[in-house]
Amino acid sequence: MGNRADRTIINSDGNYKSTFLKTGFETGGAYELIQVEVEPHGGNDWHYHKTFDEYFTVLKGKAKVGSNGKEYVINEGGSAIAHKGEMHYFFNPTDSTILLQVKTMPARGLEKSIRVAYGLANDGLFNERLTKNPWHMALLLGYSGTYLPDIPGFIQEPLVNALAKIAQWRGEDKALEKYFR
Repeated sequence: MGNRADRTIINSDGNYKSTFLKTGFETGGAYELIQVEVEPHGGNDWHYHKTFDEYFTVLKGKAKVGSNGKEYVINEGGSAIAHKGEMHYFFNPTDSTILLQVKTMPARGLEKSIRVAYGLANDGLFNERLTKNPWHMALLLGYSGTYLPDIPGFIQEPLVNALAKIAQWRGEDKALEKYFR
């Protein structure tokens, strides 16, 4: 992905507003830097990434961060890290909007995943937590090497990767290009 004019995108379904401060393209793949506004009681679910570390800094308010089965409240100015392969999440436990800075190192497709996920959500193409089109879910997870709990990694990781490749072969990714081109 190149340098895009639309730095800030909104997910009307998931209570998020993300601003890409530095893209992987701009940093030569070294990192991505994203500022995320999370509405009251918004956040994401447990997941992990295989190819990058994720650093969270609370710029405004306080966030709840889960990492490796433990949960922490991070106050304004505080930070947390989720290393490659560590199950984690973040959540806004308050009644006010919070502001997080999220840095991924190295850059490995999180911007593309966020753009596609927000686009699909805004277009009503999710059934709660999964996409209506299962091929799109495989692609979405595959773009950033993101995996979910409940299915062992040794089964889930090769399965998601294979399904994402099949989805590309089928041309399913063409419908998602409008979100990240």
